[in-house]
Amino acid sequence: MRKVLNIIALAVFVLIAGLNSLKAQDTLYARQVLERLTSPQFYGRGYSYHGDSIAAAYLRSELKRLGVSPLGDDYYQPYTFSAFSMEGPLSLSVNGVTLEPFKEYRVAPFSASLYGTFEVLNVPPEILVDGTKLSKFLKKNKSLLADVVVYVDATSFKPKDEEEQKAFKSSLSNLRRRNSFNSKGVMVGMNEMNTFSPAFTDYEHGYAYIEVLASKMPKKIRTMHCGIFT
Repeated sequence: MRKVLNIIALAVFVLIAGLNSLKAQDTLYARQVLERLTSPQFYGRGYSYHGDSIAAAYLRSELKRLGVSPLGDDYYQPYTFSAFSMEGPLSLSVNGVTLEPFKEYRVAPFSASLYGTFEVLNVPPEILVDGTKLSKFLKKNKSLLADVVVYVDATSFKPKDEEEQKAFKSSLSNLRRRNSFNSKGVMVGMNEMNTFSPAFTDYEHGYAYIEVLASKMPKKIRTMHCGIFT
């Protein structure tokens, strides 16, 4: 989907240009602008929660206050780019409990559509960094994997050292690119909800990929029902 966004080109540069020759109070103002733009209220200045529009409105107000004239009829310069959006209704429930989209779960932009009720196979997170354990797990559950959704609670992983922690993060990242379980889908329990770069819209997988808030998950997930249309 094409989403029209409003931004102010080079606005920050205009506001803080010439820092080398600025007085102390001007340097302080420049820092205040940067701190404001990077504050949580601007949501990373991305299109999620309209952070881009919030930032644009703030910069426009500052430019007007400083008496800077727009280059054209307005300070805004509209442009478009491909952004991810869910088509149709979106739903996810775990063990019969409905979760709130975006706050308690997020579907990746490369996720395949998935609809129905599925059994969930809980995967011990440590097998992601142990090739032998992973092979045994895949062999043991080979007859089940094609029809289930696997769940990995990333928050329960206890690394032995820094190297194992790095290996685990790498394995989680790989799950975004390849479903080594060959399951219907993959759910990953996280401490907090991540955002996905628009670059992830450039490709699509043949499996559903969902990140959920681990603190909202039951101790053992048995079933999940989802309606995901991408």
